[in-house]
Amino acid sequence: MTDMEQTIMLEISTLPERRLADVLAFVRYLKLSIPTEEKDLEERFDNALKSIRARRENEHHRRRHQGGNPRRTGRQIMRVVLDTNIFISSTLGGKLKVIVDEWKAGKFKLIVSEAIAREYLDVINRPKFKIPQIEIVTATEYLLQHAEFVTPEEEIVVIVADPTDNKFLEAAIAGNVNYIVSGDSHLLELGTFRGIPITRAVEFIELLNS
Repeated sequence: MTDMEQTIMLEISTLPERRLADVLAFVRYLKLSIPTEEKDLEERFDNALKSIRARRENEHHRRRHQGGNPRRTGRQIMRVVLDTNIFISSTLGGKLKVIVDEWKAGKFKLIVSEAIAREYLDVINRPKFKIPQIEIVTATEYLLQHAEFVTPEEEIVVIVADPTDNKFLEAAIAGNVNYIVSGDSHLLELGTFRGIPITRAVEFIELLNS
C-alpha cells in the first residue's frame, strides 16, 4: 500500500458514518489510484456519481414512504448552488477562495446535481488551468463526500441563449436552496428565480461575513 493509500484509508476511518457510503463509492470506483489520463478519471467519476445517485434516490423513496422529509428545527444552514465558474475560481484560489473555504467550514451546504458535478470535472480538467491530477482527484473526492446531490424532477427552460445554464436553476429548485451564486450574465440577468436570489460572488462573500 502506498503512502497516499494509507493516508486516504486513515481519513476514511475517521469519517462519520453518514459520510461513509459516499466515500466508499468514491474509493471503489477510483480504486485508490491517481488516474494518468483525463478520460480514465472521467469514467471513474461517472461511475461514482451513478452509485451515489442510486443510493440517494433509494433514500428519497424511503423517506416518501415514511411520510416525507424529517421536520427541520433550529438554525438552518444556507443551501447554495454555485455555478461552475464560481466553483472553479474559488477552488483555484485568489479572492474567491473564501467561498470554498466557508463551504468546507460548514458555513453553507453546497447543492449539486449530477450534471453540475460533471461540468465541474470537465472544466477543472482543462489544460489551461494546469492543475495536477492528484489535486483534481482530491477536489473530486471532497465534492463527492461533502456536497449534497439532488436529482431534478423538472426540466426548466428559461435561459435560451445558453440552455446549459438551466441545470443550475433545476438543481436550485430540487435542492430548495437559499441562493444561486453566479458570474454568468444569463443567470444574473434573471435577478431571482422563483423567489431564489441569484447573486454575484462578491455579494455572497459579504453575506457570509455578515
